[in-house]
Amino acid sequence: MKISKDLIKKIDWFLISLSVAIIALSTFYFLFQVSQKQQESEHTESSVSDILVQNMSFLKPFELQSEGYELSPKLKIMEETGKEVVFLDLLGEYESVLIYRFSETHCDLCIEQHLSILKTLEGKISQGRLVLLCSYTNEKKMKIIRQTHNLNFKIYNIKDDVGIPLEQTSNPYFFILDRDMKCWSVFSAVKENPDLTISCIQAVIEKLI
Repeated sequence: MKISKDLIKKIDWFLISLSVAIIALSTFYFLFQVSQKQQESEHTESSVSDILVQNMSFLKPFELQSEGYELSPKLKIMEETGKEVVFLDLLGEYESVLIYRFSETHCDLCIEQHLSILKTLEGKISQGRLVLLCSYTNEKKMKIIRQTHNLNFKIYNIKDDVGIPLEQTSNPYFFILDRDMKCWSVFSAVKENPDLTISCIQAVIEKLI
């Protein structure tokens, strides 16, 4: 059976048209997928940004209330060895120290992030001038934290509320403690913006130098 030249041409054109249509559809699908991913990415970034703004808006009033807050020098805390000392001992030989305050009720991811940041900044602050003040029902957790992050900072545990207004937020925070037992440069650290946390810590460290 012979196929006419016209039919062959029609088949060729059909195949060409089909190929073009497939390519066009594939291109459209690819562009659609790229657009969807961009929208998802923008939505995620927007969501993270919204969360950051909400967290900082919530925390800021407590930070301001905590600035200049006077702590009790006789507040009892515990060393890693189990020895009980008082809050004034946090200062050691220094006139002021930077304290990172966190608790087992706080966000684990936040604490992990902050401890990792502190480890990277370890060489920028004298040993003894940065103190970790935590609250754990099991004191052995202090040793686990030190070993896990290979930290050289002093770590103390306190079972009572420190009394600073920021304690009400259940969020880790930093502050400078001076000989008058007053808190200065108080700021909360949120995991949504680690760069901001690093900048704030560096700025506070400069005050201690």
